[in-house]
Amino acid sequence: MIGPEPRLLRRWLNGGAAVLLLAVAAIHGTGLSAVTTALEGRLSLFLFGALQAVWLAFSVTGIAVGAMFLAAAAKDGAAPRWVLRVLACIPIACALLIYAFVGNFIGAHLLLLAGVLGVASAATRASAAPTTRTRAAQRRCP
Repeated sequence: MIGPEPRLLRRWLNGGAAVLLLAVAAIHGTGLSAVTTALEGRLSLFLFGALQAVWLAFSVTGIAVGAMFLAAAAKDGAAPRWVLRVLACIPIACALLIYAFVGNFIGAHLLLLAGVLGVASAATRASAAPTTRTRAAQRRCP
């Protein structure tokens, strides 16, 4: 146990990850008009359309993952530890890709922080209690 109130800590960690991801997604989504204005006519129609789709897909992904962390913050136990770990991998992977292709960027820092908060939240969750099936298997094994 991490401290006197691990549930409260998990809620804060999940809530922090949610707020960061939702904020990044909202800011990213509102930047589409500036990017399209700057690049209009400089790219082929296919690349221009692909840029818009990928730009908005990133924002939608951030909203979806942020909503999942928000649900986990609202109700402790809403997401098992493995789900929180998988969810945390998404912003971490996005941050690493930004670092690799763009470099030092504030958005990558925020994504990385959100992922680390998600990993920390998963680390504070206790392992699931053994089920009847696993208890029976443990009795059979010496």
